[in-house]
Amino acid sequence: MKAKRILAALLAAATFGSLTACSPGGASSAGGSPDAGSAGGSSAAADGELTLTEDGVTPKGVYPIVIDTYNMSVLITQLAWVSDITTNDYTKWLEETTNIHLDMTVVADEGLKDKLNLMLSTDDYPEVIMSGAASSNNDVVTHGMEEGIYIPMNEYIEKYSENLVERWEEMPEIKEGMTAPDGNVYTLPVFEGYVGHGSVGYKQWINQAWLDAVGMDVPTTTDEYYEVLKAFKEQDPNGNGIADEVPLSGATGTWAADPYLFVLNAFDFYEEGLIRLKDGEFSGCANTDGFREGLRFLNKLYAEGLLDPASLTQDGTQLQQLAQNEGNILGAYSAGHIGMGINTGVKEIFDDWTYILPLKGPDGYQGIPVNDKQTVNGGPFAITDQCQNPAAAFRMADMWFGDYESYQMQNWSKGRQWVDAD
Repeated sequence: MKAKRILAALLAAATFGSLTACSPGGASSAGGSPDAGSAGGSSAAADGELTLTEDGVTPKGVYPIVIDTYNMSVLITQLAWVSDITTNDYTKWLEETTNIHLDMTVVADEGLKDKLNLMLSTDDYPEVIMSGAASSNNDVVTHGMEEGIYIPMNEYIEKYSENLVERWEEMPEIKEGMTAPDGNVYTLPVFEGYVGHGSVGYKQWINQAWLDAVGMDVPTTTDEYYEVLKAFKEQDPNGNGIADEVPLSGATGTWAADPYLFVLNAFDFYEEGLIRLKDGEFSGCANTDGFREGLRFLNKLYAEGLLDPASLTQDGTQLQQLAQNEGNILGAYSAGHIGMGINTGVKEIFDDWTYILPLKGPDGYQGIPVNDKQTVNGGPFAITDQCQNPAAAFRMADMWFGDYESYQMQNWSKGRQWVDAD
């Protein structure tokens, strides 16, 4: 659990531009926003106790970060689902808390890399680069070690970090992954790998309203699974009097939406790479008795019209169209995330669906592949040699490695959008 918490904080720190999308753009941030003291430290502004360090910032843990408003130029991504990142509630809260105004150059996500490369080649780049632009390990070496455009953060980490150093203590491999070959930290990280629900891709989602209609429970075995799909096909669970039900579907060419990925794992371990490591030995996934039995079961579903033929050819967009059909015609589907099918933004629809745990097969096997490996590759936050106050820029970024701030960035304000669990 601790590792998941740490990685959630790191992801929040690495993706300011995307995570601020979760707060309602354009709405007033007054009247419910946390005060500056909520930002992992204390606010001395009200008591007139603010003093500055030799780097022009308040001491570690004290907010605001600077006394006089600091206009800091940044390059940042404008994602399609954010109305206006410059007036986003979280952006305004961050500026009020830190006294740092983000003078944003906002670029669409698909054009961000080209824009950054042009800026760097013409020496016309901002003080800070946010979102995905700072990018890969190769970019860190080129723009940090070789060109000196990205400045080392080591001294600022040592002097001012409250949260990042705690993450390093809890997971030392994070520090190693962030450190360039010359021993410096030039960017704050982005992870390649899997976090939380992403560590298990092979999932299936099932229409609970249809289960209720046919008087059955979520299946736990392949036999129950077959009977449920058969009932979906034959008992008119959507109640329209038409045999238009699609018991099981999926898609190809997208994240884990091929139905066979989930189904085969009820018979034996199966992974797309077709190789497994067990007890120190490698073996194939596609040459076992369980795999062959799984294929026979899939063939049975297909032959009886329980497995949608379109699932072998359609893409993710077509799966969404099927799942969101107004006629409520889909009973179950495979996907790494439930939102790849139904519209999770409509509560009445979301409440009608649930998950299927890994099925137990005829020989008692029950399992699903898990991949929780993490690697650090470059990072989307970099401070450039144009920055007038690198310590202030770092202190702001260090906020995003804290528990509270990562929740705040992703879910907006405590007491309004979220509360602590008991």
